[in-house]
Amino acid sequence: LDCDPNQKLKQLHRRSLLDFACDKKYDNDSKIDAGIRIIKVLFDAHPKAIKSNRIASNIHRFHQQVQAFINTEIVYARQANDHRLMMTTDDHGQLPLHRALQ
Repeated sequence: LDCDPNQKLKQLHRRSLLDFACDKKYDNDSKIDAGIRIIKVLFDAHPKAIKSNRIASNIHRFHQQVQAFINTEIVYARQANDHRLMMTTDDHGQLPLHRALQ
């Protein structure tokens, strides 16, 4: 992904790489740990892919840890798109960006 940024947009059988990695059947802990690391790399390279209808409509089929990761990132994406929320300080005078960097 670092060598060719267009790799993040590649598709496999008309599916994004992120969708393909999320939908894989992980049958033991070591495989799901490796799978989550791959999913995070793919997500970091192309975060908009998480918003695809294919991922949202198939999330119930994904491994429980993949579902948790996807749901967390969707919540963060919605929060990031809420400009009022992003400009509202907390009780300590910090914006969400400040908390994220801690």
